[in-house]
Amino acid sequence: MCLGLPIALCLSPAHKVWRKDGTKVVTERAATWGAEFKAVGKLFISRRILLLLPAFFISYFYNGFMSTWLTTYFTVRSRAFSSFFTNFAGIFSSFIIAFLLDNQKIHIKTRGRIAFISIVTILTGTWIWASILQNEFYNAAERPIFDWFQGGFGKSYALVFFWQFGGQAFQQFLYWLVGQYATNLSDLSHHTGILRGVEALGQTVAWAMQSEGGANHFVSIGINFGFTLLCIVPTWIVLSELEASHEVKVTEEEVEADAKLSTDA
Repeated sequence: MCLGLPIALCLSPAHKVWRKDGTKVVTERAATWGAEFKAVGKLFISRRILLLLPAFFISYFYNGFMSTWLTTYFTVRSRAFSSFFTNFAGIFSSFIIAFLLDNQKIHIKTRGRIAFISIVTILTGTWIWASILQNEFYNAAERPIFDWFQGGFGKSYALVFFWQFGGQAFQQFLYWLVGQYATNLSDLSHHTGILRGVEALGQTVAWAMQSEGGANHFVSIGINFGFTLLCIVPTWIVLSELEASHEVKVTEEEVEADAKLSTDA
């Protein structure tokens, strides 16, 4: 993380980047801050973004309850293990979903549908699993506390692993999806800004819910499960309309031709 800033400063400006296929990275900046906010506002109320808002909101919602789950049912030592090992779930799922979504041999719509169905299946499975375990824990004579690899640890921790696995894959998928509809780098920043903002709003609500002492865990499970199901149809509609990337392609020849016209003028 400390190396992020100096490495970023060494990157070439976007307008100087040429891709291997001879196309240029297109950047368009609004003349004023007001124009930028207006462009973001117009995009926010567009049909496509409104359909994706439930998915944006719920994409990181699970994180608040996952933290409460670990704090409630795991020892400090087992939580330390989770902090180390669970990160690999996100790494694995990110590589897997990226390999699928970047596979040019499969039609873009088919790639998106396979990815989305897989992610939703994993996430809905985790919330059903959580409901079963939570009911078991509430009905137990005393609250279970799990330590490393002791009785019950595996089935309870695996839930955490797959929350992270599915959740990070969902993040990758959503950023890929909005990226396909962005026309240029500036438009992409508007799309991802809205995604990140609504996702952060979801996290805020999730953590606020967990801050309530003695809250019933079934409420959090139900909201996560319900919103996951709610986002399926609108996200599927957006996926069904995806035939190809919307990015504007500009070749070196077009840039040279524009420059020549400007010179002649």
